[in-house]
Amino acid sequence: AMVVQSFLMIGVFSYSAFMAMHLVPNLNEENAGSRSGLIASSFMVGRTISSFGWGKVSDRYGRVFVIKASLLSSAVFSILFGIAPTFYMALMWRCILGLCNGLMGPIKVLITEFNRGDTDKETQMMALVLGMWGLGLIINPAITGYLADPIKQYPDSKVVEYFGVLLRSFPFLLPNVVACFFCLIAYFLVLNFVEETLPLEKRYSFGMHTIFPYKSKVMRTVSSWGLFKHLHEDEVGISDDRVALMPHSSENGGRQMANEEVPATILSLLKRKSTRDHLLVYWVY
Repeated sequence: AMVVQSFLMIGVFSYSAFMAMHLVPNLNEENAGSRSGLIASSFMVGRTISSFGWGKVSDRYGRVFVIKASLLSSAVFSILFGIAPTFYMALMWRCILGLCNGLMGPIKVLITEFNRGDTDKETQMMALVLGMWGLGLIINPAITGYLADPIKQYPDSKVVEYFGVLLRSFPFLLPNVVACFFCLIAYFLVLNFVEETLPLEKRYSFGMHTIFPYKSKVMRTVSSWGLFKHLHEDEVGISDDRVALMPHSSENGGRQMANEEVPATILSLLKRKSTRDHLLVYWVY
């Protein structure tokens, strides 16, 4: 998964300038730098926006769930980026590719939870994971550069000639097909060999009610009228009316139960000095 992460992030660097010249009329080697930089950096814009959200999703639905969802969505949007017909479409798909990429955080948390306090084993596994990231940084630009624009690089190749029509229209599709292939391989490896570390009692089920919550909201509204109360009493929790009817001690206990878990926010994390120190070191690095 970390090799895939580095492929998605770094792989475009070897051909972003040529892609910009292909998509933008009258662009040449002298003025392609800014456009190629936008293509390369748009991925990190998406990651910056969605990283905290993916962390909250992993706390709710599981680390493996986020890894699998990121790999599948990255496979789809890699192909869409490779067949982008315009520069702005390429920027959009590349940014969405970053938005859908939540691999880094859940992988590190999964390693920590998997080792359950064994710092030596955790260090070894973290070194292996970061080593695979470094390996990807070395080999991935070479792979994508080798596969980019095959019509110009390998005009006499029989394979290129067979797919000539497609590769002339989308000369940078092939590196993204390989990225999609890597994502699917990583998905099946995670599916079959990686265990979920988020405890079952803390895990929520993901389904259509998660994507379309309106039905659940309607049923909760109806429940507040007193209908179907016996079906949703546990789900709704302690209402304000019931708390008001409790004795003073019960009221405090009920309020304490209701407010037992305070949702984490970026500001609440930044209030911790140790977290700020770690972030500053990471950002400087």
